[in-house]
Amino acid sequence: MAEITSRAGEYDRLAQQIIEELVSQLAPTGPWGKELARLTQRVEELFRQATKRFAVPSGSDCRTVAFYLMALRSHPEKFRKKPAAQTKATRYGKLFLHHLAAERTETAYWIALLRQGRPVEIWLRRHQELLSRIDQMRHDIEALLPALTLPSDERDPIRVIAEVARAAWEETNSGRAPRSTNPDDPLCRFVTAALAEIGQYHSAASVSAVLSGRRRKPKGGRKP
Repeated sequence: MAEITSRAGEYDRLAQQIIEELVSQLAPTGPWGKELARLTQRVEELFRQATKRFAVPSGSDCRTVAFYLMALRSHPEKFRKKPAAQTKATRYGKLFLHHLAAERTETAYWIALLRQGRPVEIWLRRHQELLSRIDQMRHDIEALLPALTLPSDERDPIRVIAEVARAAWEETNSGRAPRSTNPDDPLCRFVTAALAEIGQYHSAASVSAVLSGRRRKPKGGRKP
């Protein structure tokens, strides 16, 4: 029992450390935050270039697509392993969300408390910024976790980015989004360009083949 309690305490400390590090990294002035902001702008441009028939997704939805791209670039192996290998990532992700919820409650409490009096503006602003980052981080992680539990075929980077792109289009266009998987159509153009942004280069034809259900073959001729 003591060992379980000790291990739970270690998980709690680890989760708190991760929260502090990620909040720091995702700050607008942090390296991760700067890159996420840059990639979000680039994703918005790619949506605009892909088609004029559909409205460009919102900034928040473009940020979600950018978040996926950064995850693919930082940990490409995570999207190739068997589902069982994702157990730890999923478990720690859920634990992280649990701690973020507690952090959010405490931050919201301090904001409410500060507003009851005459708050020092810089303190109020810092807590409001932290609350906003926590909410965005929860949104991003909640969107990413399902991808870690998909069958390996469905966790192919091409399929992952295609699905989040479709979801982004649907959110802004009343449920409508490009469906065709032809090489010259918007979905393939967007996925091809988006993956190129993180150094994953594919021809439009190969992207089309994956999205159409025709799995790619390695140079040896055998399916992966």
